Amino acid sequence: MDSKEQKKFLTVAPFECAWHKELRFREAGRGCVAFEAFAHNDVTVVFREHAGSKNYHYKTDNSPHYTVIIGSHRNRRLKIEADGKTVVDEAGIGLCCSSEFQSYWISVYDGLISIGKGQYPFQNVIFQWLDSNPNCSVQYVGLCSWDKHVGYRNVNVLSFKQNHNLLREHVNHHERECLEDDDDDMEDERGGYEECGLGNFLEGWDLSDIFFVVGTEEKVVPAHKFILASSGNFSFSPPNEGVVHLPGVNYPILHALLQYIYTGQTQVLEAQLSPLRDLSLQFEVMSLFKQCEEIMNRFKLNKKLFDLGKRVEISHPSSRSQHCTIFPNELPINVQRLNQLLLTRKYCDVDIYLDGHGLVAQAHKIVLSLWSAPFTKMFTNGMHESNSSQICLRDVSYEAFTCMVQFMYRGELDVENMKEMGSLLFQLLMLADQFGISALHQECLKIILECLSEDSVCSVLQVVSSIPSCKLLDETCKRIFSRHFDYCTTASIDFILLDETTFSDILQALPDTETCTGFGQNRISSRKFRSHYASSAVLSKATNFNSIVECAIHVCLVDFQEIAAPPNERIIKSLSDLLVQHPDLTVTSEERILDAILLWGMHAESLFGWEAVESQLRLSTPDLLFGERLHSITIMILLVRFPLMPLTLLKKMEKSSLSYQIPIIGQLVREAIQYAECGISNPGNYQDARFQHRKSSCKELQYLCDGDTNGVIYYAGTSYGEHQWFNPVLAKKVTVTASSPASRYTDPKALVSRAYQATSYAGPRIEDGKQCAWWMVDVGKDHQLMCNYYTFRQDGSNAFPRTWALQGSCNGRNWTDLRVHENDPTICKPGQFASWSIHGPTALLPFRFFRVILTGPTTSDSIPWNLCICFFELYGFFH
Repeated sequence: MDSKEQKKFLTVAPFECAWHKELRFREAGRGCVAFEAFAHNDVTVVFREHAGSKNYHYKTDNSPHYTVIIGSHRNRRLKIEADGKTVVDEAGIGLCCSSEFQSYWISVYDGLISIGKGQYPFQNVIFQWLDSNPNCSVQYVGLCSWDKHVGYRNVNVLSFKQNHNLLREHVNHHERECLEDDDDDMEDERGGYEECGLGNFLEGWDLSDIFFVVGTEEKVVPAHKFILASSGNFSFSPPNEGVVHLPGVNYPILHALLQYIYTGQTQVLEAQLSPLRDLSLQFEVMSLFKQCEEIMNRFKLNKKLFDLGKRVEISHPSSRSQHCTIFPNELPINVQRLNQLLLTRKYCDVDIYLDGHGLVAQAHKIVLSLWSAPFTKMFTNGMHESNSSQICLRDVSYEAFTCMVQFMYRGELDVENMKEMGSLLFQLLMLADQFGISALHQECLKIILECLSEDSVCSVLQVVSSIPSCKLLDETCKRIFSRHFDYCTTASIDFILLDETTFSDILQALPDTETCTGFGQNRISSRKFRSHYASSAVLSKATNFNSIVECAIHVCLVDFQEIAAPPNERIIKSLSDLLVQHPDLTVTSEERILDAILLWGMHAESLFGWEAVESQLRLSTPDLLFGERLHSITIMILLVRFPLMPLTLLKKMEKSSLSYQIPIIGQLVREAIQYAECGISNPGNYQDARFQHRKSSCKELQYLCDGDTNGVIYYAGTSYGEHQWFNPVLAKKVTVTASSPASRYTDPKALVSRAYQATSYAGPRIEDGKQCAWWMVDVGKDHQLMCNYYTFRQDGSNAFPRTWALQGSCNGRNWTDLRVHENDPTICKPGQFASWSIHGPTALLPFRFFRVILTGPTTSDSIPWNLCICFFELYGFFH
């Protein structure tokens, strides 16, 4: 297995272990590994202080280590071993699946081992175990196997400080190219949010409205009424309702109580457990009282349980799945008391007004501040709002602000309702970004990502492209757009509203590029490159593609004062990597890229091709037609691979006004014609891509006639053009299933055999309460088809279909209608072929699964719900 393939997919042989330098915790003893595994049993992950060798096996290891075995004992148990000794052996937890990859994550934190399933790390915990003598040195992660091969993919090591921003693992994680540690990228995507939490206000005078006077020394300790009232039953009665005297309580005991309330955890000496228990009972902080009682009882049973002089740790047990770690989920907040305080507005200290709406909320400054750094600064740094009980906000949506305040008090969103709110969700996202509420920002991003589709990427990009903290969502939308370029530029005209940077990023990958060794390590930003590249000075020097690139590179180098002389070949090769087409860009023809660039450049109001643009240029000029976007499209045109266009089209384009009025197009077209007719002797390293078919481009399988050999199923039967035809079902290139069980006359391989079958049908079944019958074809896990034509053949019966549909699906569960037939009389005799085209945007959507589904009865009275076809073929763009 070569290194590239090994990074995409890793197979571990029996009794071996795979170690990679990337699979390492950033902080010893603390980290999380997320991965997908395919195994019949025994998915095994080892955590060691040092990496082992390929032939290392955990059963022979004498050094300190942890081992987690999912699916032990022939896929019946979950086991955890510490230094080779079994410490956990539980039945029926986290078992493996032998039919598909499953997502897992395992975290280690100072001896606390947590195991979860699903693609979201730190969520859906299935088991936890705490080592009483933790090994805090484990750092390397090994992927191991027992007596069967195990497949691993998409392995990522994460640090705990990334917990709140793990959406990168939520989007297309199965498409990742390699094992990588994304720590640096994830830190960049924090968007500048500051760490907030109630612990920041522990015993602080900021926003405090009550204080305790403790001990004989009468030490004054500030606190906040709302927090105390939400956690217990504190008495704030006149005449001294802002003061609580506790002369018989020592300060360390009160500090432990407040620390538990404000942070959810505390530490005390064994001798302090009893007074802490009494104080927590006095103020009805019942979770702390119960824990003190439990620890004291354990100590009575075993006095050696705690080391003399060491502190006892007490943590609030969270009883609900956490959406955030700030408030109120991880704190000893009494939800019933909290709701009561919200309803009565008790202890509210700020009235919030929105411009145009008046008073919209009465809230507590402490709650707003613990979520939002801007609110904290507003209330504590001496601004007008610090000494006022009123604030007024401008340019804020009432609905979004109300939703944000509810989140601050509840710590979660009503996800199902939010999915239906559309624009409100984006307003809430921008509001969370404005006020720096990272947890709310993450929840909004998560919901948007779950609902994201090729129909919504343009509208989402218009909103998030200007928000730095939405980098992940922005990149995901661009990737979806690039992968569905034909559809996204044909289904609607919305893409013309995208800004230059966004649309250019969809077309190309413009990473910051480092110059060669010896010329410094300065980075040239893509925006800087574009601005130089679009300048008239550069373009005026350019006579062909080579000089265009060289001039742009030369200007960049001179501007950054890296060298004074013209760039040498090595530097040109390095910097010319800036002009790289987006790796995910999938198109059916280069002409579609040209059309989209021209439409975007002229702010078109409707869809049309380059020839319509050319006819408008005859009556106008490029400056008038494209306006301020003229320079931008001049750059983007370079990404069109003209040499891949048909020669007849190039010659037609050469004579057009496009070539005359936009010189770069003319030059590129003439070079493409020369290449097509004569070839180019020295194309140069940095322009090779223009003459290569795109890696993700599709093979066009065009319908010619009924029963031809140009379709996808026939192509799969030839092993995609490599061998002579063989039934693709028997060759396992495609999978055919029917709505009824396989039988003599419901034979999957017969449907694609190309031999006439007198009796071949899919029987009826009930789906969603409706009668139907269908034949379904799966073109393969690594393949997709943009279907624009299909054919089937009637068997020897007279059960002619009249109402049916061709549908496509990416997962075999959710179906999209590609063509719907209502009372279609085309099939009217046994053995007849018939074919239909598919038009519109759905013809540009790639699918893996296709089915012909009977939605109404046939012409037969005896078998009205049998779909009687003996041949099926699909056409379109296949990749």
